[in-house]
Amino acid sequence: MYGVLYCNNSTLVMSNATELVTNLRDLEERRSALMALLQATSELAVGSLCRTKRSCGNPRCKQCEQGPSHEQVVFYYTTSAGKKSARFVRREEEPRFEGAADGYRSFRTALRELKALQAQELVLLAAIKDARALVASADEPEASDPGATIPDV
Repeated sequence: MYGVLYCNNSTLVMSNATELVTNLRDLEERRSALMALLQATSELAVGSLCRTKRSCGNPRCKQCEQGPSHEQVVFYYTTSAGKKSARFVRREEEPRFEGAADGYRSFRTALRELKALQAQELVLLAAIKDARALVASADEPEASDPGATIPDV
């Protein structure tokens, strides 16, 4: 018996139940790897880091005549309870915040992949169900037929 499966490229592929189960196991392995990544991430900078140039405030500064042009500074922008806030990141904290921002990007990517995997798993499970379902043959009477008899087993 064959089931119908949607692949990543949205084309239909006919597969038997054994192939579907193998595909499901592959998805489970990928899910395990993603879960390990999600659980291993330490610090997350949930927000955004922004490097900006600032003016020094000196009215006689030649570099600031055309606009902000001094050394870049880093701000960490976040939203908490509907309120936006910005925090200045000190030079010695920059590597920590940049690592946390990278960790958060990886975390979000893994969450998106996990969501896509879940959708694929549901399609696979439905296809496995269809592939394993019993189908009445044409010579067997319909169960809804009042005159139908159930054969002895």
